[in-house]
Amino acid sequence: MAEQFRAAGLEPAGVNGYRQPIDFQVVKLDESRCSLDLLREGKVEPVKLGDDAILGVSSHAAASVKGAAVFVGYGLTVPELHYDDLAGQDVKGKIVVFVTGGPSDMPGPVKAHYQSGEERRKALAKAGVIGTIVIPNPKSAEVPWSRIAAARFQPRMELSDPGQDAPPPLPLNIEFNPVIAEMLFTGSGHTFQEILTALNEDKPLPHFPLAVQVNARGGMTR
Repeated sequence: MAEQFRAAGLEPAGVNGYRQPIDFQVVKLDESRCSLDLLREGKVEPVKLGDDAILGVSSHAAASVKGAAVFVGYGLTVPELHYDDLAGQDVKGKIVVFVTGGPSDMPGPVKAHYQSGEERRKALAKAGVIGTIVIPNPKSAEVPWSRIAAARFQPRMELSDPGQDAPPPLPLNIEFNPVIAEMLFTGSGHTFQEILTALNEDKPLPHFPLAVQVNARGGMTR
């Protein structure tokens, strides 16, 4: 690469020729210090980590997060298309639940852009959201849950200095197995099967508060 840069006439701007050191933080999940429960009508429903859900790995992960949950469809905010799944929803200080993907009539590149971590974090942080629960869309799943769960212990590398404009990760990020996702919707007046039917028929997804509180305890090794 250095030879190509030199051949193109580019002047070195690193501290060692073209090279510039970059510091990373390495974060790994310590599941022995983690737990996840759903609180419903005074009862605690444990969620089995690995089988039912996984906690996202991040240097910004909080040791403990508790909050009410709201289902927000695809969880997308696309200003140029005047599309916003968070608009009109009471999500401040809450945990939003959404499925991956987007409306069938939304261009693929636009969906991909606004599903990216950075764009999503910008919109969620602006709305005051404290955490997310992502349900992989079974209609477009490319990776089986067993592989997703097995990868949860892989270390994550993050830039020590991501820059001033980069939105930080939220305190809580959870990925929920769609096979067991019905437990999130119990008591809400809606079912996950209803969501799956809307996905399969390319119909708009509803938005509504869920009848559970999420109580998560996370442990990360840095």
